[in-house]
Amino acid sequence: MEITEQLKIAINNYLNGTATDAEKQLVNEWYYAFHDEVVEVAAPVEDMRMLLETQMKERILQQIHRESVVDPAPGVHRVRTLPPWSWVAAASIILALGIGAFIWTNNRKDAASAGIAQVKVDIVPGNSGAVLTLANGSQVLLDSIKNGVVALQGGITAKVRNGALIYEGNGNEVAYNVVSTPKGREYQVTLPDGTQVWLNAASSIRYPTKFIGDERRVEITGEAYFEVARNKDMPFKINVDGKGEVEVLGTHFNVNAYTDEPQMNTTLLEGSIRFTDLQHNKSAVIVPGEQVQLNDDGKMNVKKNVDLESVIGWKNGSFNFSSQDIVTIMRQISRWYDVQVEYKGEISHETFTGIVSRYSDVSEVLSLMEAEGIKFKIENKKIVVQF
Repeated sequence: MEITEQLKIAINNYLNGTATDAEKQLVNEWYYAFHDEVVEVAAPVEDMRMLLETQMKERILQQIHRESVVDPAPGVHRVRTLPPWSWVAAASIILALGIGAFIWTNNRKDAASAGIAQVKVDIVPGNSGAVLTLANGSQVLLDSIKNGVVALQGGITAKVRNGALIYEGNGNEVAYNVVSTPKGREYQVTLPDGTQVWLNAASSIRYPTKFIGDERRVEITGEAYFEVARNKDMPFKINVDGKGEVEVLGTHFNVNAYTDEPQMNTTLLEGSIRFTDLQHNKSAVIVPGEQVQLNDDGKMNVKKNVDLESVIGWKNGSFNFSSQDIVTIMRQISRWYDVQVEYKGEISHETFTGIVSRYSDVSEVLSLMEAEGIKFKIENKKIVVQF
């Protein structure tokens, strides 16, 4: 059964809980049409719902792939392009079912016939947690604290509210705190001025418990997303791993400065920022949708029309890959699942585009990638990538 407009509407209504009896029956018939075993079409809808929640994503993706792959002419690489509806449907499935529905596009000629390896061991995803280092050097593990006071420093109270760190009070002393996330952790901090910061895995931020003077200064490593509280009289400045500086008045942006990445990327979503290369004394001002890219050799480039959803996917709970190669993807997986990665064979430079929940077990992410011809083997806390 092909995916008609009527079926698309029925699937979305079914997952949203608004389907009519006729639409439920249509989804029922379409779903069971893909089972290897003969299943009674009149099976109870409630039972079919349970099956959908665990398997429907795979059936939808198989059908989308069938409809979107066109045999290329001799000597021409096959490129998979997905119809516009597929992204809408995938988003609906992710939101409605809370599962890692995933869509891949790439230029593998043999992807359609690739098998999915069975993974016997698994690695769970990361979660919220961090270490707070106080001015006196003492440390507080924030992983299990959902609410409560964690420190008093010169009249300033550091507390956790709904799993995020905040500061309250008007103390006169200025002390410096550091929040750091190991691999497999992420955390949110609201700074004393109201600026909100989301830290990705293997990242840190150093900041004062009270901002004084004519500017607000913090230091970061790794990756962080900022929503800076506006204060025209006190610019907000971020020292990025000693290599760059971001200056803003009030804006939303993301900084990716992992040392194992080939370049530092600062991406603007709202407002305006000035990025300065501290080592080569060069700067650039960017507008929303642009990204400053800084290489270790000092080469600076401003990229326009950036895929913002891909940049901040991690902050919104997903891996959002946009034309990324397997090595780039595995660096993200390594940080989030806290695993080592080993490659065997000649590394492929093909690129992939797709989205999957960051809260899926690693086997789900890997098995979906294996559908495109990449093989993986999990050995304790190590993932072997085989080409």
